[in-house]
Amino acid sequence: MQLRRFKGKALPEVVAQVRAELGPEAVILHTKARPNGLLRFLHGSAVEVVAAVDHRDWGAPGAPQAPHAARPGEAGALRGATSAPPTPAPPQLSLEPLKAEIAELRRVLLRFGGARGLPSTMAPLYTWLVNVGVDDTLAFRLLDEIPAADVNGPLAVEQLTAAVERRVAGLLRVSAAPPTLVRGTVAFVGPTGAGKSTTLAKLAVRAHLEGHTPCVVTLDAMSPAPATPLESIARMVGITHEVATTPAEVRAALDRPTELKLIDTPGLGRTDEAGIAALAPLLHAARPSEVHFVMPATMKTDDGLATLAAFGPLWVTRVAFTKLDEASTFGSILGVAAESALPVSYVTAGREVPDDIHPATAAELARRVLRRERS
Repeated sequence: MQLRRFKGKALPEVVAQVRAELGPEAVILHTKARPNGLLRFLHGSAVEVVAAVDHRDWGAPGAPQAPHAARPGEAGALRGATSAPPTPAPPQLSLEPLKAEIAELRRVLLRFGGARGLPSTMAPLYTWLVNVGVDDTLAFRLLDEIPAADVNGPLAVEQLTAAVERRVAGLLRVSAAPPTLVRGTVAFVGPTGAGKSTTLAKLAVRAHLEGHTPCVVTLDAMSPAPATPLESIARMVGITHEVATTPAEVRAALDRPTELKLIDTPGLGRTDEAGIAALAPLLHAARPSEVHFVMPATMKTDDGLATLAAFGPLWVTRVAFTKLDEASTFGSILGVAAESALPVSYVTAGREVPDDIHPATAAELARRVLRRERS
């Protein structure tokens, strides 16, 4: 059996591609809509189809011919009566494509079979991952790369659980952000209500209390807004705060003899293309060294990835997760971090300024995702 994966923007287009390449006898084993995800969004692929065709059908009346296979007698007819140079030895075939097809077929079977398709020692782990908010496909991906133990009992379960925790931690990249920012031009972007301004305020006040002089600039392409909590906090602790509405104002506001410059931005939804387009030139004028996408842990994975994809023009380099104290599950943290491959910088769990913010660590995030007690 030949197993192939096809991708395209629409199902009819992909099905036509399957028929053209594998013939009318091809069987579609699996279809999956892929509307979200940063990498998939950038590549423009919206539908994925896994199809197969049985090699034994090739050569039957009306069946497609096997690719690169000569028909009986064809070689002699092409050579004719004259002698031909020796036919070179066929190249050595790589087993990697076959291994990839077998792995893909296994994933398809697991996907359709649910926990019933997993070894008995792993089926409870799949249920556990789904219950803590991990996407079912990502749960399969995690378990698919962990060897199943052939032993039973509490020891095997604990070993597998530890292996899952290590795999989750391995998927979570972190940026080793310092507890206190002391230099750089750092911007924060994200959807409305994500906690951008509060996150920025925590870092600004912490830097100020430790003897540094941060400058805070709020970018607003529309017009200066009324006083915000961030402006009030800056005034109380003596931090410089300005609002910039044009690229020239941005450059002027950041032209200060201070090593730490923090940039706040308005909350934007993923469908607010005009708002994102208006913010982009202001942010580019600031030339930030880091751009943190601030996402609440209460947001669903698909929504977070779609918003992150829409924020592409804003040069996002890191992800910060907020409102961990309000989330009941943390699967979206794993989903967004793994799918985007962006490093996680900070996590926040509370509104206390400047205390409720911490640099992200892979081990702690993995324990949160899996709802494991701190070791």
